[in-house]
Amino acid sequence: MKITSFITIISLLSIISISGLLQNCAKEVLVPESAQFSTRIQVLDTSYVTTGIYQNPAVSGAEVTLTSVNYNLTYQSISHDDGWAVFHNLIPDFYNCSVQKTYPEDTIFYYLGYKREEILVGSLAALKMSSAADSSKVLLKQVPRTPFVISEIYYNGAPPPPPLYYHDQFTEIYNNSSVTEYLDGYIIGDMDYGYKDDPDFMYSIHLYQFPGSGTIIRCHQVGL
Repeated sequence: MKITSFITIISLLSIISISGLLQNCAKEVLVPESAQFSTRIQVLDTSYVTTGIYQNPAVSGAEVTLTSVNYNLTYQSISHDDGWAVFHNLIPDFYNCSVQKTYPEDTIFYYLGYKREEILVGSLAALKMSSAADSSKVLLKQVPRTPFVISEIYYNGAPPPPPLYYHDQFTEIYNNSSVTEYLDGYIIGDMDYGYKDDPDFMYSIHLYQFPGSGTIIRCHQVGL
């Protein structure tokens, strides 16, 4: 049993080492300057937040990240007053784009009259980019500030033959705050691929709700 465990550990270390080498190779992609290009991503918010502050949907100061699908290269930029974020020295590939803009509480209170930090996020997947003409627009949506982060989801069981691990599925919730929070009443749901895009409702296959009325299921603060 000890020998088997030792061999398993060696195998895992070998896989990790090979994966690390592949990742390093992926980052050292050499592309002629003639094939590199610059492009732009425009960040817009049509909600009451940005339009209420600037009377304009263009979002400035948003953090925009492009990640190449095949080469795992990451490019970052900040959007200007007109909402455009500029990227240079990109290589032709498919890119995933993620955007985040945070308005602090004092800004929201000054312009909109209520005290709450507002976070706007947006994303685009598998954008084909090969030239400066391949610019895109990202529309942002508000997300609530919450101390809880879903840090891990295990959903895929092992293939047959047995043993199967379907019943070992779990969702790991991480408390990202400095105080103890309670999960009572919170609901976790899962959706099928191709779910209906509805701005008012979410269509789930299963829903799991934590029991209790507010002081039963604890999610302890970071460091405990």
